[in-house]
Amino acid sequence: MESDRDFETESQPWAPFFSHPKNSSRGFQSPLVTWFGLWGYTLLHENPTCLDEAIAQSNIFFDQSPRFLARPETERWIHGITRLAEAVESMDFSGILLVSATVVNCVIRLSEKNQVPKWNQVVGNLQWDAPRYGRLKLRFGRNGTRHVAGVSHPSCGVAHADVQASAKEMWPWIAKILEEHEMKNRTSRCTGPAC
Repeated sequence: MESDRDFETESQPWAPFFSHPKNSSRGFQSPLVTWFGLWGYTLLHENPTCLDEAIAQSNIFFDQSPRFLARPETERWIHGITRLAEAVESMDFSGILLVSATVVNCVIRLSEKNQVPKWNQVVGNLQWDAPRYGRLKLRFGRNGTRHVAGVSHPSCGVAHADVQASAKEMWPWIAKILEEHEMKNRTSRCTGPAC
């Protein structure tokens, strides 16, 4: 099989932190920055928070949107999820936020069938809880110090009221990730309400 690099076009590098204004032009970060605020964790591009600095963003595929329109075959999903698991392992992420019901369902389906051994090795075959708030679907899984959440994609018309209602689930999830992040990075220069 040819690599995804043969079919995908890489985008420009991300700006230094998640809420940086250069990232908002991508149409994905802005709604998520708003959602984090509704969950009780304001991300400030003028003064990055600990959470801002702890977030690393990646896509399952290098060129995300066209891949979903073409309904990628299982081999491409396995390749993309394996690549994500390798990044999680190399950077020792505590939290993984999967954004899109399609991504979440594919990760669950392939990991349950043990078709992505690297994911199961690094993250584990998780047991998932599935609360729902209007159009916002949530999924939560945990394995040791790896905390995984899945949310609907912001483009599917999720109301801010539904996102805010989900704060009772998301706030403690984010708090636990920040706690794990702080423990792993004792020399962190984090200050402020998101630490």
